[in-house]
Amino acid sequence: MLCAQIENERFKRVIRDLEREIQGGKPFSEALSKHPHIFSSLFVNMVRAGEESGRLSATLERLSDYLEKNSALIGKIRSALVYPAVVSCMAIIITLVLLLKVIPTFKGIFENLGGTLPLPTKILITLSDLAKQYFLLMILVLLLLAIFTTRYFKTEKGRFVLDRLKLRLFVFGVLFRKVTISKFCPLLIYTDLSSSGFFSSSSSNDCRRRGKWGTGKDARQDSRFL
Repeated sequence: MLCAQIENERFKRVIRDLEREIQGGKPFSEALSKHPHIFSSLFVNMVRAGEESGRLSATLERLSDYLEKNSALIGKIRSALVYPAVVSCMAIIITLVLLLKVIPTFKGIFENLGGTLPLPTKILITLSDLAKQYFLLMILVLLLLAIFTTRYFKTEKGRFVLDRLKLRLFVFGVLFRKVTISKFCPLLIYTDLSSSGFFSSSSSNDCRRRGKWGTGKDARQDSRFL
């Protein structure tokens, strides 16, 4: 019945695989863990916690509620960031047009008029000359820098550094802080389970990773920024 309601063929195959695994006698959490690209470690550990505490139904209901709220939050954040992103892109394009097209035209006019140019004008003309002369080199350097930083921020140390930078950003730091706090909300799901004696350190670390923070000791130490 569930497969009939799903239009995505890839996800439909995942559901069928889960069905085969469960019918084969494997726990639900173990079946989910075979699809980490769809079910996060937080989701799998929560299901495992529900199985071991005998409260799987309540756990799934809370997970469903959390995922819906998290999806809505991400949608709102993306919508809020569209306008600043568009404005930033337009500002970069306009700056490039000024440096590569407009200022060189005025440079010729200033040279014909003669006289001494003010310092700000000289700086703009110099920047324009550098941009025209080394444009391809600048693009190559920026591309290599983007590749390097992307790979670095994918490492554990890089993610931790990026998290600290996000929280220190002007204006956006407050937004990132609130988003990070909201991603710690899954910890509240453990309230009933912890009263049953189930609250593993691995599950706690999963929640820290879900909040896009470092793990272990570094994550606990850096919680002061929240």
